[in-house]
Amino acid sequence: MAQLQEAVVAHADVDQAKGVICLAGRIPPAEAWDVLREVSMRTNTKLRDVALQIITWAHTGRLEAHLRRELQRQCLVRHAPPVPAKAPRARPEGQGKQAPRQGPGEPTSSSLPNPPADCPPKAG
Repeated sequence: MAQLQEAVVAHADVDQAKGVICLAGRIPPAEAWDVLREVSMRTNTKLRDVALQIITWAHTGRLEAHLRRELQRQCLVRHAPPVPAKAPRARPEGQGKQAPRQGPGEPTSSSLPNPPADCPPKAG
């Protein structure tokens, strides 16, 4: 019974991390799974540990440098914008259905933070 509970929690962690990757990398969920798997393999870090660190990044803005570099690389490989230096923030409930507006003081795509200097430039 304990193994089943642990598996359910691990699955939820992976799903949350995929959501963060979708939001940060602006990629579809199927590709987010590929990104998560590749980051895990290429950094020699357990998949669940990568997922937990990505979830923590969404809350704190901190992500280990080697994971950030590989996450950026994997997003670039998929022709997605680079991962921002800060974790993305989800909209409060009810705001996701509104038409996007850009009034004074609202962030634009050009105001997103630049990736760290060690991130390779996006192939254009």
